[in-house]
Amino acid sequence: ILVNYVATRQNLWRWDLTSDARFTLSEESRALLGGLKEDVRLLVVLPTSNSEIPVEDLDLLIDQYVTASPKVSTSRIAPETLSREEQEALAQELEASYYADLHGVAVQAGRTVDGEFVAIRSRHLRISDLWAQEVSGGSRKLVSMGEQKISSAILDVTRGESPRIYFVEGHEEASFTNFEAVEGVEDRLE
Repeated sequence: ILVNYVATRQNLWRWDLTSDARFTLSEESRALLGGLKEDVRLLVVLPTSNSEIPVEDLDLLIDQYVTASPKVSTSRIAPETLSREEQEALAQELEASYYADLHGVAVQAGRTVDGEFVAIRSRHLRISDLWAQEVSGGSRKLVSMGEQKISSAILDVTRGESPRIYFVEGHEEASFTNFEAVEGVEDRLE
């Protein structure tokens, strides 16, 4: 039993034989996970049945993150099993404006207190953020953007501080408060 536990936890007998390494995290993602100093939870919020979403692919991807780092855990919520009040509280926590926006993955950094995960920072990835549609030859297929988006969100929530943006004024730069980009271009062309 101990050998089975160690082997499955350490991925000793797991190989990805796909040509595009579909079931393997990139070196960058593994390095990010290896350097985590705080706990990260991937909260998957998906309905129990939806044929449009490749749930199995998402589950495999999430499993790769959990397997790659002891700092990463996962939890799953089916919104339709929650009461109206619980759905509203979840929407508020995830800063989702309406029910459909709940579906996705919340990447949360925090700590575990008395067996409960307490999120300090969170970033919600809508389900539409995780896949892109690729059209070729008149057919459409979903292409996973999941690893890029999830790793980026992990970096974002574990960084601790938001990046700062500085603006320089006084050298005839366009004003950063001018949202009329065409106006700024027209001025330069005259």
